[in-house]
Amino acid sequence: MMQRGSVFKMEALLRNSSRISSVLTRGCLRPSCLLMRSTKITTSSLVRSQEDFWSKNSRLKRPMSPHLTVYKPQLTSMLSITHRGTGVAMTAVTVSFALAALALPGNFEHYLGLVKALEIPAWIIFSGKTVLAWPLCYHSFNGIRHLAWDLGYGFDIGMLYKSGWFVFFGSILAAAFLAYFL
Repeated sequence: MMQRGSVFKMEALLRNSSRISSVLTRGCLRPSCLLMRSTKITTSSLVRSQEDFWSKNSRLKRPMSPHLTVYKPQLTSMLSITHRGTGVAMTAVTVSFALAALALPGNFEHYLGLVKALEIPAWIIFSGKTVLAWPLCYHSFNGIRHLAWDLGYGFDIGMLYKSGWFVFFGSILAAAFLAYFL
């Protein structure tokens, strides 16, 4: 897929090709006209090479983003992806609960009573609460780590990995703590 900027440049070149052809039919010999003639040749060869590039890649079954399969996952990249994922997940859950609160009859206590009536074992309740608390803990801890980076602290490789592992394990412990005591 072509990038947006190159698409606009290509469209501009193609729009100018009608002006170029009219100049060429008049037989202009000024230097600017000669420059336009070479531009026309370059434009058509550029379009042809772009088409050849994409057809060649699809024919060879090359992946669109090979960097995802070439590089070994690193702690820092996985933490970054997880930070974005937890942010999206928390937003989706919050919006879903807000819409459910508006659309469904009854209030929170009514639905909490329905869950209590199911008599779910305590270890399942604890596990569910931990799973619900972990994205909040992780996102908060990693957010604090990012704030430290904004202040210029923690950029050397050793500190990056120490703070990364602290965020990972600290968020698990904090989520279990919250699930147990709340």
